[in-house]
Amino acid sequence: MTVNDLNPEAISCAKETIQDKRARFVIQDATAFLQDQSYDLIICNPPYIPRPKSVDDNPYEGLSLLRYLIMNAPRQLNAGGMLVTNFSSLSRATALSFCREAGCSAQEVDRMDVPLKVYNVLNNGEWMAYLKKEAGLREQYRRGYDHWHTIAIMTVQPLAGADNTLENKS
Repeated sequence: MTVNDLNPEAISCAKETIQDKRARFVIQDATAFLQDQSYDLIICNPPYIPRPKSVDDNPYEGLSLLRYLIMNAPRQLNAGGMLVTNFSSLSRATALSFCREAGCSAQEVDRMDVPLKVYNVLNNGEWMAYLKKEAGLREQYRRGYDHWHTIAIMTVQPLAGADNTLENKS
């Protein structure tokens, strides 16, 4: 097992949780780390809240990592391999379009409604306006929170013969 994260504190937490000596811990950007790797299973909790211009000014917000993982799944997953990740109801249509473009199937495993409580989203007027206009975010006060969305755990698998990596799209 390889545990990869850009944040050293996330790796530190993983080391405390995972005591298996076979585990390898890597602090690195996932897109750089995965470049020449392939796996049977990739599990990732990427950013999943869409944001305008995130590719241009902050690829660690928005859907850039999710897009990378899906578009490169045919190359980075061994035959029969699977990506397990999450889609927000705020970005599900976009994530499914990534799957179609990459030649991958996507299946929902589980889902749950969760409050939107990411402060850098809630405190950014432009971002919130975008989510309300473009992603269907609605104000709905419940249990102390004003905004809710649904997180779905998804399996993504390349369809037979798929090879639509980002490099092939350029």
